[in-house]
Amino acid sequence: MGKLQDACRRGDSAAIYRALRNDMARMLEQTESGRDYAAIAKSLIAVQEKVDETRPKRSKAQGGALASAQSRHLKVVDG
Repeated sequence: MGKLQDACRRGDSAAIYRALRNDMARMLEQTESGRDYAAIAKSLIAVQEKVDETRPKRSKAQGGALASAQSRHLKVVDG
């Protein structure tokens, strides 16, 4: 049984999104159709956002360099 099916049976939303993300990444690597690639990529981005939402929030001290860079970027963009 696959990871997606296992996650669905358990009702584990975070695991479902991670399994979907991984399946879509595999499909992206295998597709030769530009149209399919665009559709899968769009869905992958949406699923990755859900994966990110299911992760516990990290404080700035835990976030490291990436969180600091994102924070600086948002300050510049938001004014």
